[in-house]
Amino acid sequence: MSLAISKNLTSLYRWTLLPFLVMQIGIFPDYWPFFREQDWGVHIHYWTASLWFIFLIIQPILIAKKNVALHRTMGIFGFMIAGGVIFSAISLYTNDIKTALFLEETGQVFGGFLEARSFTSILVVETMLIAAFAYTIVKSILNRNNIEEHAWWLLCSSYTIMLPTVGRGMFYVSAFFVGSESDLRPWHVDVPSSVVISGLALLMVGKFHKWRHPASWIAILITPIAYILWYQLTQIDAVHEFVKELVLPN
Repeated sequence: MSLAISKNLTSLYRWTLLPFLVMQIGIFPDYWPFFREQDWGVHIHYWTASLWFIFLIIQPILIAKKNVALHRTMGIFGFMIAGGVIFSAISLYTNDIKTALFLEETGQVFGGFLEARSFTSILVVETMLIAAFAYTIVKSILNRNNIEEHAWWLLCSSYTIMLPTVGRGMFYVSAFFVGSESDLRPWHVDVPSSVVISGLALLMVGKFHKWRHPASWIAILITPIAYILWYQLTQIDAVHEFVKELVLPN
């Protein structure tokens, strides 16, 4: 039997606060040490994504305090922030393409296993993650009058966008334990990232006994599916060429 979300509003923030902290740790070495060098697209995406999590943390607290009017007002701005997360992520596609083109021209390999095709395949996977995120947001809007459904879809949305930041952080953690970035292999990053994200999702789903809810399985499976898809796409030359032409046409 599911645990009623409406009766646990005061503690609900924990299930978005924990992913938020994990993401901040993951992105830290790539963002803050190079803060001044980051382009505006990176800054906008970082802060819209961070604001989205802060929004998810605050909203159930407002309902618990019976401040429904403010909750609804913030909800309007919140969904605008969600749109910002989506479009700012798409705006960064050219960064991965430029990296792919550089690696292709120089024949270099980044981090021991990331070739040109790795970065074009990343774009396909990121599009899947964005689509999953957008789907959970739309479902939460359609179920806005049902607090259980509305809240659960929003909670699960946070797990659809964790991979890029957690993956970056795990890259550095794994490199530390392996010895150097050049010795890294895909599973050094893929497996621990999946364990962290899917593990957090499993804890949340188990807490609320939402095993039969479709949003639960999106949150649990999105990361390992993304990594499996990414690995398969890196083996297909046609995907690499298609993504290059689509994002940076001649």
